[in-house]
Amino acid sequence: MKDAHRQHRCFTLIELLVVIAIIAILASMLLPALQNARAKARQASCMNILKQMSLCSSLYIDDSDEWVAPCRWDPDPAATRYYYQKLYPYSPPIFSKPECGNGTVASNPMCPGAVNEEGTPVGSASTWTYASHNWGGYAQNQNFGYYSTQAWNLYSKIGEFRRPSETFQFVDSYYYHISGSSTQWSGTAPFVSWRHNGGVDFAFVDGHVAWQRRFMPTALWINKD
Repeated sequence: MKDAHRQHRCFTLIELLVVIAIIAILASMLLPALQNARAKARQASCMNILKQMSLCSSLYIDDSDEWVAPCRWDPDPAATRYYYQKLYPYSPPIFSKPECGNGTVASNPMCPGAVNEEGTPVGSASTWTYASHNWGGYAQNQNFGYYSTQAWNLYSKIGEFRRPSETFQFVDSYYYHISGSSTQWSGTAPFVSWRHNGGVDFAFVDGHVAWQRRFMPTALWINKD
C-alpha cells in the first residue's frame, strides 16, 4: 500500500529565482512592444479627432458663406471669439474637455497623446493648466485669421487657400494657434508638441490627415498662396 503521507517535492530557492528571472526577461521584452502599441493607438485616436475637427470646420464654412473659423477674432463676442467656440455647436464632445468647466464650455480639444504635458514651458508661459480654454491638444494655422489687439492675420475665405492638400489647418500643439515662426516649432519652449513618436499629426485644408516627423515647415505648409 502506497504511503498516503508521501512528501511532495518543493521548489528550491534557486529554482524560484530562475523562474522570476525568466519572467522579468519576458516582461522586459514585451513592455516596449506594449508601450509602442499604446502610443500607436493614441496616434490613431488623434488622427480620428483631427478628421472630425476638419469635418466640423467644413460644416461651419458651408454655413458661413465660405468664411473659415478664425483662430481668434477679438471684435467678435467673447463667447464666439476662438475657432473652437465657433466649431463647438457642430460637435460639443470634441470641442470641450473635462478640465475646463467640467466639459460644459467650448475649449481647445484634447489629444489622446497629451500625457503629462500640463505646465510644459510654451512661449513666454512657464505655467499653465488645461482648466484654461485655450490650452489643450491642438493649434489652428494662424493664417485662418488672428486678431489680438490688431488683425495680425486677416479673416479668410476657404478659396483663398490655393494649395489645400499642402497647407495645414490643425496640428498637435499645446496652445490654440500657431504661425510660421521658428520659435513656435523648435527651441526650448515651442508651441507645437512632438508627441507622436517624435512627430506630429496634421489636418490639412482639404481634410486629409497625416503624420510628419520633427521638422521646420516651410511657407508652403502655412501660407495661403
